[in-house]
Amino acid sequence: MSRKVIVRSQEEILQVDAPARGGGFLAMEILHRFGIDGSKKEIFLKKSLDEEYQNASGSYRQGLELLRK
Repeated sequence: MSRKVIVRSQEEILQVDAPARGGGFLAMEILHRFGIDGSKKEIFLKKSLDEEYQNASGSYRQGLELLRK
């Protein structure tokens, strides 16, 4: 996910202010707790969310499940 998407997500979903420069830390912390980190950065360019979900496990799968809602 790009920094811009993270900042927007934090503002829209969590309703917590996130400055365009240096914001989005709360959203990033939540993503990291679900195993969604830099190693998954371009995963949705190659697979759909549903495809990735089918092969995921543990906390990563839980995080993807939340994204599917």
